[in-house]
Amino acid sequence: MIELTNTEKVYLILERNGIPYTLMMTLKIDKELNQKILKESIKQVFNQYIILRSKIKCQNKKFYLIADEFDVNQIFKPVTLNEDNSIKSVLNEIMNTPFDVYNDPILYIYYIIINEQHYLAARWFHSLFDGRSALIILNQILNVYIMNINDEIVNLPELKRISYLDIIRGYKYTREGVKIGSRLKLTLLGIAILYKIRSKKGTGGIFNKEDKNGGRLLFKTLNLTEDIMNPLNSLKQKYDLTDNDLLLSIIILAYINFKLENLHKEIRILSFMDVRPRSEGSLLGDLVTGFYVEIDSNEAKDEISLIKSIKKQMDKEKKSLNAVANFYIGEIIHLTQEKIRKLTKDIFTLSNMQVTNVGNLDNIIDLKQQNIIKILEASFFVPIKPGLSSVISIIKSNDIITIGLSYLENVLSETEVDNFFNQIKSVIKKLGKKFGSEKRLEEGAIPIP
Repeated sequence: MIELTNTEKVYLILERNGIPYTLMMTLKIDKELNQKILKESIKQVFNQYIILRSKIKCQNKKFYLIADEFDVNQIFKPVTLNEDNSIKSVLNEIMNTPFDVYNDPILYIYYIIINEQHYLAARWFHSLFDGRSALIILNQILNVYIMNINDEIVNLPELKRISYLDIIRGYKYTREGVKIGSRLKLTLLGIAILYKIRSKKGTGGIFNKEDKNGGRLLFKTLNLTEDIMNPLNSLKQKYDLTDNDLLLSIIILAYINFKLENLHKEIRILSFMDVRPRSEGSLLGDLVTGFYVEIDSNEAKDEISLIKSIKKQMDKEKKSLNAVANFYIGEIIHLTQEKIRKLTKDIFTLSNMQVTNVGNLDNIIDLKQQNIIKILEASFFVPIKPGLSSVISIIKSNDIITIGLSYLENVLSETEVDNFFNQIKSVIKKLGKKFGSEKRLEEGAIPIP
């Protein structure tokens, strides 16, 4: 039995129109899988890791993950459809399906076949773990499938679920090598962060316009292939940029162009950090590691100045304890439902938009035999938080960067989403002219709306 930490409880509160806060990861694979063997592989992985077969229980106003019996037929959801259907309609239905926190499994695995294309997907309750952890689990399932196909003995590595409290108590350094230090230091820093948040004002705008009657969640993707991004390699090298630095710059420039008529002076993007121990293949239980990238819209008219500013802020954040302190202060404060709702709304209303970068799938997925199964594309659906009407996700796989945008259909229109994606294309073309040749853009890694 594992008691949920304060920050993990947040996701028991965040829901919209009765649909709890669940995420979805979808992998497009190159061939059909044997469903009988796949189901057995899922069963083996779930049997190995207690956390996967746990359920959320509430006792005396405390929330726990308690190991439970599980039925693989309830967890594994195969879907085969004819040509009249589309993957977008299937995934939209899954994303908008009610999720009973106390009775449903906290992780579902879907195998979808449509128009001779094959997808392996996971949907999970966010108090369980984050997107990077979901990829670790999907990787385990595919590796066990390969072992079973080859009649090998299945050996699964140890896989520990850790929280930020575990990191604070058991580790001396963050992922970036910053010394964690004393709890007093973290407390003071955490209080300063909360004060800074409370002293700010929301920036407003269509991307963070909360509407409780926003209706269904929809999701659309934009693919940036290797030949599209290659012209920007010289830009990355010249200014020592990571993919994340560059993509955040592109998204902010696109936002400026998209909102040019009614642009607020300050642009505030909520981004995220992964501070789990570098040496461990761990699942991260605590999740809100957000920090703001702040740009003056007047200064952002010069692309290089904006890029330098983003890199400076990202580098500073990596060398700070802000993410860990943010969690620690949340753990020592008694978070009631009212406090959780107010704090989360304050945090997310401040940002123009939220951007979650899962990272390079090739660094997380390590299939034992790539010639048996190849992952062609990936997408990551992140639900909407209070104060926001859309969320952006970024994931890279097979040299394809997929930008996903989840949004409320009655707040953002598909036309507005298309216009924003067109601005992303325009920014890349403009930067490409300065640093390389223009390349054709391809849209829709997984053609969801």
